[in-house]
Amino acid sequence: MLRKLIFLAGGGVDTGSEHGVVVDFKAVTHIGSAGIGKLLVLYKDLAVYNAHLQLVNVPSPIYKMLCEMKLNGIFTIEPAAN
Repeated sequence: MLRKLIFLAGGGVDTGSEHGVVVDFKAVTHIGSAGIGKLLVLYKDLAVYNAHLQLVNVPSPIYKMLCEMKLNGIFTIEPAAN
């Protein structure tokens, strides 16, 4: 699972966080339903350990889409700085 997520995020995954996983989206240009599904599965897997999922440097179009899907209420999503 993590290997697939690393591919999705262009290698920008930090598993060194003591309480969760931070995924850097700076190299991501688009994400499909399968990728969103993988994020949700990862979130669910982390929740078992009371750990969180955080997406950082999320490009504006992807950020807007994830917020429209209300995923910002499930895990932390930080937009990329302009």
